[in-house]
Amino acid sequence: MDDKRHEQTPSSVEIGAEIRTYMSLQGQRRRLFPRAMLVGLLAGGAAVLFRWALEYGDTLRDWLIVWAHQYPTWGWLLPMGVGALGAGGAVSLVRFFAPEAAGSGIPHLKAVLARLRSLRWQGILPVKFVGGALGIGSGLALGREGPTVQMGGALGAAVSHWLQVTPRERQTLIAARGGGRTGGGL
Repeated sequence: MDDKRHEQTPSSVEIGAEIRTYMSLQGQRRRLFPRAMLVGLLAGGAAVLFRWALEYGDTLRDWLIVWAHQYPTWGWLLPMGVGALGAGGAVSLVRFFAPEAAGSGIPHLKAVLARLRSLRWQGILPVKFVGGALGIGSGLALGREGPTVQMGGALGAAVSHWLQVTPRERQTLIAARGGGRTGGGL
């Protein structure tokens, strides 16, 4: 019976290995937390700026429509033309500068986290922001959640690049920002 008890108790070497593993994980978490806070602050700021840009675009479009009503014969052409130019500009930005910024952005971010695609944050951030503001501001029926999630993920990639984190920490920073915006994950 004493032999069975002795076999079930872990050795001091196993206990020491478990303690070292635990301490290593705690150290990783302590390093990752401020980085995740930085990503959250940057992505939150970008989301606020994006929201303001969309509201400004809506206000400008509404003003243009009201102004165009003064000229009933040809005034309706101006909002249509401006809308077409804005939508065309958004499409051109995506097509020529960052094709991975096409669509809502959430499927691309999922593919990045599954390591099926890369994340060129240098192209995605400006194209998604400006293209989204142009497209949505022009009257296209698009949501702001997808672009905000993709921009947040791109900011996570940017911070991980600037701070030279491990690949695992990079994935965590990208996922944490994307999941934080959607309210529970991708």
